[in-house]
Amino acid sequence: MLKIKRLILPTLILGLLSTATAILGVNHVSALVDTPWGPDRATFTWDDPAPYATFNSIIDNPQLGDERNFVRIREVKDGNNFGDEVQLEMGKTYEVYIYYHNNADGHEIGKTAIGIADGAAVKSSFPATVRQGERATVTGTIFASDTDPLEVWDGAYMTATRDLYLRYVPGTAIIHNGGKLNGQNIGPDYLFGDGALLGYDKFSGLLPGCNQYAGYITYQIFADAPDFTIEKTIVSGSNIVKAGDEITFKIRYENT
Repeated sequence: MLKIKRLILPTLILGLLSTATAILGVNHVSALVDTPWGPDRATFTWDDPAPYATFNSIIDNPQLGDERNFVRIREVKDGNNFGDEVQLEMGKTYEVYIYYHNNADGHEIGKTAIGIADGAAVKSSFPATVRQGERATVTGTIFASDTDPLEVWDGAYMTATRDLYLRYVPGTAIIHNGGKLNGQNIGPDYLFGDGALLGYDKFSGLLPGCNQYAGYITYQIFADAPDFTIEKTIVSGSNIVKAGDEITFKIRYENT
């Protein structure tokens, strides 16, 4: 069952620093969020991380804030920040962001069997159609075979003022981290299916604990709707007519 959280979080601008760690840049405008997430789980802090492998449970990440709010969305345009809700418009492109972080203490057990997430993967979903007035959800799930809990999920909202169809933009599913995988494509059949494996230097599904191995996934969706142009011309007859004249029209229509 989806849970609802209310937290004060910073609005995000994403960016990788020049260090080996995948970190998010932040401006300090706060926003009240109300997004679906789960499950209820133990939480930790930046200075007191988890003694075992667990995903997105730190509540005071210096760049992200509460990691349980790890799915964001934005319209693709210069300077536009990620947030927890967008209003969709026909013909515009939107970008989804999914953050992942194994919170196991990197100084203690982060690289041991207890701290390494095995089979770590991410999957996402979004509705094919958003109806007028509907509040639809794009979701992200991070999971592994040995974490506690085994999976965590979060979502962001989308609304529309008319019926719209959403389509994945091919080639836009990208992993961002501090390792060799940075900038690599993720197969959409996996991301929108059973899950795409995570990793640092390769898609191994092994993810040690520590912020060094954190990262995020982005992909884009396009909002579309059927629309028509109609053009009517005279095939035979005159533009100047009188009662009883016969005129043949040609009507051309195109689904744009």
